[in-house]
This record gives sequence, structure tokens and C-alpha cells, in this order.
Amino acid sequence: MKKLYLLTISALALASCTSVPDYDEDEMAYPTLTKEQIQQNVQEVFGTTFDPNHDWSSLNTHTVSITANANLNDVVKVQILTESPFMNEDATVLNEVAAAKGQTVELKYDAPADFESLVAACYDSNGKCYIQSFTPGQEKVSFASTNRARTRGTTDLPDLSKIVLKTKTKSINAQRAEENWGVWAEASGQQWLNDYLWSPSKDNDKSIVSVGGSWYLELGSIYRELPSQLTTEEENNIRAICNQYLYKYGTDTNNKKNNLKTIRKSPFFSMEDNYLTTNGVDAVTLIPIQAYTTEFKKNEIYYYYYKPEQIKDMTETELLAFYKSLPKYKAIRVEKVETTPESEAAAMLHKREYLLPYYGDGEPSLGMSPQKAIFPKGYKIGFFNRKKDNDKTDGSLNGCAYGDGRLNYETNHVSGHYLSAVDKTLGGKTADGMQWTDPRIAIFSANDKTYMCFEDGADCNFCDMIFEVNGGTELIDETVEVPNITYTLCFEDRQDGDYDMNDVIIKARRINETLIEYSVEACGAHDELYLCNVNGSILNGENEIHAMFNVGTETFVNTTGGVYKAPVTEQIVVDKDFSFANIDQLVYIYNKTTKKNIRISKKGEDPHAIIIPSDYLYPKEQICIKDAYEQFVEWGKAPGSSNRNWFRTPVDENVYKKSQE
Repeated sequence: MKKLYLLTISALALASCTSVPDYDEDEMAYPTLTKEQIQQNVQEVFGTTFDPNHDWSSLNTHTVSITANANLNDVVKVQILTESPFMNEDATVLNEVAAAKGQTVELKYDAPADFESLVAACYDSNGKCYIQSFTPGQEKVSFASTNRARTRGTTDLPDLSKIVLKTKTKSINAQRAEENWGVWAEASGQQWLNDYLWSPSKDNDKSIVSVGGSWYLELGSIYRELPSQLTTEEENNIRAICNQYLYKYGTDTNNKKNNLKTIRKSPFFSMEDNYLTTNGVDAVTLIPIQAYTTEFKKNEIYYYYYKPEQIKDMTETELLAFYKSLPKYKAIRVEKVETTPESEAAAMLHKREYLLPYYGDGEPSLGMSPQKAIFPKGYKIGFFNRKKDNDKTDGSLNGCAYGDGRLNYETNHVSGHYLSAVDKTLGGKTADGMQWTDPRIAIFSANDKTYMCFEDGADCNFCDMIFEVNGGTELIDETVEVPNITYTLCFEDRQDGDYDMNDVIIKARRINETLIEYSVEACGAHDELYLCNVNGSILNGENEIHAMFNVGTETFVNTTGGVYKAPVTEQIVVDKDFSFANIDQLVYIYNKTTKKNIRISKKGEDPHAIIIPSDYLYPKEQICIKDAYEQFVEWGKAPGSSNRNWFRTPVDENVYKKSQE
């Protein structure tokens, strides 16, 4: 009969376990591999050796002092975020703490090493958010610079008598309806017959005309040069706010990110059909931020408006006919916004402000001037981009792309440019692409400013043009809720592992300064394994990991085919100085079968256990991490900045997904 002994808490191997399991003293002979043997196994598995100075860390840990002086009525908490939370599902919380307005708080955070900027956020009691961009490692953050009021209520307005409507043209929709072209032959398409575009100058009039004060008229656009350029801090803040829509690439780094899912989930689109509401206080103006599109010289921004009482009790058919027959007025000739080199470089613009005057409610006429520079309160304003490549109605680049998706039905059918953005199930070329009536402008408010992000053609990234609505409209008070970042801890169970890195998978989220939520997600091992350095009632050193899932050690859990097991989750209280980058504070594994501890890898060791700042898709059973993540080996050989985001590009068929069960 074998003798059983209790390993005392003073034993070095399990010094940090909450409770220590029994093991058979007669079976402690599992050999300890030398460093040379471990490295030989690494060479055999990966076909290379790794940088001996590699620390295997994907985290940067810092402490920042944040003054909660954001332009809010009150402040209840401060967060550190990876990205702007506005219309952005990628944003995650790194840490948070309760705070009052004006209070200065200090927060420790663990940021993904591949992030060059982060965001501090203040929240009020209603959930409204105000953000400030900062650099990882920056010691202090204040919201003082973001509190400057936007350029509103200016007394510098043009002489309206010098602004005269000189051009009336049929829209491309109207021309196609007249010709019964494609879907325009349908009843809804025929509603476009009276769709006219109005401009206060002739299209071939390239002269710049002063219209009073600092305002000028050029190619139908009423504008003034902005008196000052953006400061670096202001520019960084705009980049942070619009990051989702500023030349942001998907995980393959080749194609622009599909932002349509996020846009569809915004409550603003379902509530207001993508129209802004005038405030009656100051003029409606637009400031171009970026026009990152190869077709920018073909684009023109138009606007239209109505009083909400005009559409009361209308049917959907009547409503669409009403929108289509409203006069449309030119706002911006985009080719005058930037140069080709600026477009190619995705430059940040903030040079001109464009005025959208109120022409009255009746039918406009040639020779007419605007009634007011400032709209009456409560009007709804809609926007669209008119793209004109040539004078042929069948031109694939010709079309009007509206913020109100219902008005995109016909244009989205145009083969080539527009149809490409439509979902594949409808005959388009984009996975998770547009439905026939999806919006082509994303609109949201952040830091007391409203932004419009345009999709002008063939995909769904909505980064082709970005404009700031600088005044004249009510802000969209959308509250935001951001999930906490997930850190994934991946363990090999043996020193001579196969490096599928799924023998134990633990995911952790920092809820606040002193609370961590751990979830044991998977166990791709047959050894008897225990958690250490975690003091939960379930997640502790007494409960074998397989047993937590009610299976024996002969069963793989959530790494291969079979019944999916729900994660075992518990929230654990920690000190506010806890850091995921501090290996001594992290949970680790005790392998009772081999009598070995498996801790997160240190500098110079093999990658037997790593922590990843992501809700990481781990490899399937017996799929080496190098085959699930093709940049992993390069990161191991050269751990610099070029490969540190290796975990964001999985080989889809080689990673485990719950949906595969």
C-alpha cells in the first residue's frame, strides 16, 4: 500500500497555494529536464531558437494621475480605456475607480504593449462619457484642454444677400428614374423624379467670391478659413475619438475594418433615422477632418431639412416620397478640402468651416438668397454624399449615399462600386455587408462635438470622409458601456510540451482597483492539475481543474470536439497595486502528476506559459501555437514592436471556438 503525505505550506514548490493537495511521496521521480533539454525540445517543435533575452511579456505597466475635471455636470468614476468608447466595440477598460468632479486619482494599469495611445474617461451619473487621449507612461492627465467650448454662436456671419442660388440640377436618382434605369423603374425609384439639387454658384464658376466678414463662396460652398490649427493634444483627441473610422485596418492589416455591425447597434439610428436636430442658437457648420478616399475629388456633400410636424401621420411610402422630393442644397465640394498627397497620407484636416444656411420652407427658386444663417430650433437635417464620376447615368461610380439608409435602396443596387459593399447573401461582395437600406453615414457625439463618418463606396469601413458638426445642432447624448479587458493566461502542463498552449486556459478581467474576475476556460491536459496563488472559494488549491468541470483527468475540456463546458468563474479581491505584469502576483498551476509548478515564463525561459492582453482564441488540441498564430515564431525570435501584436491574427481553422461544439 502506498503511503500518502500532506505537503506542508512551507514547501517551496507550493508556497503560494491556498490549500495544498495530497500527493504520493513514492511517485516523485518524474525527471526534471535541464535547460538544454528544454531548449532542444523548443528547437524540435518550433524549428528555431528564441531570443535568450525575451521576457514573453505583451504588457506595459504604468501608473497615471488623472484629474477628473471633464466638462460634465458631475463625475462618478474614472476609467482607463484602450480606445475611444464612442461607436467602437473594440474599446476595453484597463482599470477604473470611483471619483468626484475635480478630484485627482491615481490608477495603475496593464496596457497591451502594441498600443501607442490610451484614453482616460470621466463618466457622469447619467452614463455620459468625456475622454482625453494620453500616451502610455504619461504621468498626469487632465481634461482641461477638452473643455474649451466649440466655436459656437459666432457673430461673424456672411451677408446673405451675396449668396444667391444659381444652379438647379436633377440628381442622379432623378435622371435614373426618368430613364427607368434598373431598380429605379420600380415604384419607389420613381419617387425620385422630383429630386433636385441646388447650389449658390455655377459648377463651372471657379472664382472665389467674398460674401461678407471672413466668409467666401467657391463652387457652391460657403466657407471661412479657421483662425487657428489644431494643437497636438487636440489632434490626438480627435484621432482617439474617430479611431474606429480613421484608416483603421482589420486583423489582416490589408483590408479596412468592417464597422457596420457597430453602427447598426447604435440606438441613434433606430430612434432618429440618422437626422440631426437644429438648436436654433447658432449656425449649422461642418469642419472636414479627413477625406481618406481615392474618389474625394468626385464627392460633394449636400443637406436637406424639414420640420418634424410635416411628417406626422405619414405612411412609410408617403414619408420616403416626402424625403426624396425635398430640395437638396450643396454644402461642401470635397476636392477643395484637401490635396491628393494629404488624402494619400490620411492627413488630419481642420482648415475650413462650411456654413449650411436656412433657405426657408417653401420651394426654392433661382436667384433666391437664404432667409437666415441660423436655422429655427427643432428642424431635422439630413445629409448625403453625391459622387459624380461622369455624365452617364449608368456610371458605376455615380450615386448619392445617404445617412438615412432607406434612401440608399436604389444606389446600393448599382453594380460594381456600391453593390460591392452589400452583403454577399444579396449579391454583393462583403461578408456581413450592407442590407439594401443600411445608412452610409455614421453619426455620433463625443466631447460636446458631433462627427459624421461617410462610406462613399465599395466597403463598410465608414472612414472615407469624416466631418465635424461644429455648431447649430443638438448633441446626441448616447451613453456608453465598455467591457473590461480580458487577459488570457495560457499554460503548457509539462516541460517538454507540444506548445499547443491550451493545457490550462484562464481568462481574467480587472473589474476595478481591487477586484479580479478569473474564469478557468479550458483544460487540454490529462495530468492532475491545481491552481495556486488564488484565494477563492472555488478557484483554489484544493479543487483539481478537471473536477471543476465534473470530468476526470482523461477528458479534454473545451479544446476539441465534444460537449462544451461553461467556464468556472469567481471574483477575487486583490490589492490595488495588483498587476498582471507581476508574475509573483499571478495565478499559476501545480501539476501533481509531475510534481512541478508552471508559472508564467520569465526572461530567458521557454514560452511554457504566457499572458496575453486579449480575449484570445487559443489553439485547438495538438495544434502548435506557431500554426495557430503565424507571427508567434517571429515574435519569439525578435520581440520588438514589429511582431508584438502577433495574437491579433489567428489562423481561423486552427483556433478553438465555442461555436465549433
